[in-house]
Amino acid sequence: MDDIFKTMIKYGPMQLAIAMIMVGIAINLEQLTIIGSVLLSIMIGFLINDYRKKNSTKKGT
Repeated sequence: MDDIFKTMIKYGPMQLAIAMIMVGIAINLEQLTIIGSVLLSIMIGFLINDYRKKNSTKKGT
């Protein structure tokens, strides 16, 4: 159960950004879509960074 909450906290902002993009497209609001896209790209950057840190520690040992 604890793992579920950790995953929700980690991926919550990403899901919010995807939802913002979808709503922005649905109601034809360009600003919301742009903000959502920027948030999504930031979150993907954090995920890539996390992945690189995990892989670098595995190779070191």
